Amino acid sequence: MNVSCERPFFFVNGQKIFYVFDVPHLLKSTRNNFFKYRLTFLNGTTEKKFLVDFYKSDQGINRLAPKLTETHINPGPFQKMKVKYAAQVFSNTVAAAMQCCVQVGSLPLTAETTITFIDHMDKLFDLLNSKKKSGSKNFNRPFKNTAKQREHLLHMLEVFKNMRVLDTKKVDGETVIIDVTKRMKFLNGWMITISSLLMLWDDITKTPNFVLCFYRFNQDIIENLFGVFRNQNGNNVNPTPIQFLWAFKKIFFVNYFKHSEGSNCLEDLSEILTTIGHISPPLNNSCVLFPDKSPFNFCNLKIGTTDYRELNVPAQNALTYVCGYLIKKYIDKHSCDICLKLC
Repeated sequence: MNVSCERPFFFVNGQKIFYVFDVPHLLKSTRNNFFKYRLTFLNGTTEKKFLVDFYKSDQGINRLAPKLTETHINPGPFQKMKVKYAAQVFSNTVAAAMQCCVQVGSLPLTAETTITFIDHMDKLFDLLNSKKKSGSKNFNRPFKNTAKQREHLLHMLEVFKNMRVLDTKKVDGETVIIDVTKRMKFLNGWMITISSLLMLWDDITKTPNFVLCFYRFNQDIIENLFGVFRNQNGNNVNPTPIQFLWAFKKIFFVNYFKHSEGSNCLEDLSEILTTIGHISPPLNNSCVLFPDKSPFNFCNLKIGTTDYRELNVPAQNALTYVCGYLIKKYIDKHSCDICLKLC
């Protein structure tokens, strides 16, 4: 697709498509590299040891960062997959607590760079994870392109452009610093995502009081949507296009007119909506016809719904697989000529 920070979009049938990376995955990748390497940030270098020293000193009854645990500092393979551990490391609470330790002298002044980096990442994640419901934090509110919001995005864009990732190795008994920035893909991911969202805001048609909730751009939304479709087909996690079509129709009609909880209005169509979820398409010889106005250049497709439902392809595939396995095991034990001919 040839997307870049300067051109984070491509065209499909004349429509501009902006390329956005999954922000939670970018945050986890940043946390992993922050723990493993040293990152140049502004005029200093980040180091994990300052976070570790703070965690060890913050073990009293009244903790400054109560959510911070050993799992956050040394996450295992499964803990690294959870976004909350990365978000709680890059949090304003941790940054403020570490700043207090610097003020009282329990952390050195060189920890300021690490503290500022954690605080900046917290604001960036709040911006790119904003939801419709306004939170208590200023940067977690829907994006309105305010001066502070745009300024921080542009600032972080420059930060990632100038950031260097440094590794240290022992060579002949001496510590050597190696620049491994070219291997780090998360930097380019952040730059493309930030540029794409800023260009998207400038490109779309906006109405008064228009806002963007960047949380809707995350991969979790798509995963939840397709998870609902899979649930409509039992244990079939890979529905066919026709099964997907029927599942989409059912979910759309059941949920589109659903009464909003807590809304100040009367329910409408209550009798229809309570029964529509139990309605199944009639099992007759009707066909599914795709209309001529389809945006795709496909021929009209006729599929008999009754015949299709009786195919039971997954069960036949499972039966063939199990029978083949049993025959193989049988031949391993009883390799007679008659059995080989039958197989």
